[in-house]
Amino acid sequence: MEEIKHLSWQIVMFLRKLIEPRSRQRRWMYVFPVASTLLLGLVSVGMAGITAGILYFVVLAVCVTQILRPTILGWSVLTVIFLAYLVGVAWQWDQPPRSEFVVFLAVGTIPSAALLCCWPKRIRVS
Repeated sequence: MEEIKHLSWQIVMFLRKLIEPRSRQRRWMYVFPVASTLLLGLVSVGMAGITAGILYFVVLAVCVTQILRPTILGWSVLTVIFLAYLVGVAWQWDQPPRSEFVVFLAVGTIPSAALLCCWPKRIRVS
């Protein structure tokens, strides 16, 4: 019984660390994911309607939440999304137009690099 209590306490502490507020010093870097998401979302809405853009609006909401209240959970979700997009573009590309490949690769690479270089650090209490 004591082991279960200890394990549940560890899980609670882990979840608290995932959602605790982090330092806002690096929140400027969320401009890159916001710009990429807006670009893809607006193009998607223009081509296929509002229902095609719903996923991008959810990602945009996570980005805005991260700007206002950075957490490890939000950073992790965004990092996984943009890295998955980057890998998907690199893996699936087999069409000849190189310029499109470079543009779509940059849309995933720039936000991924920014997210990986500027993770939200713990707030230092003095």
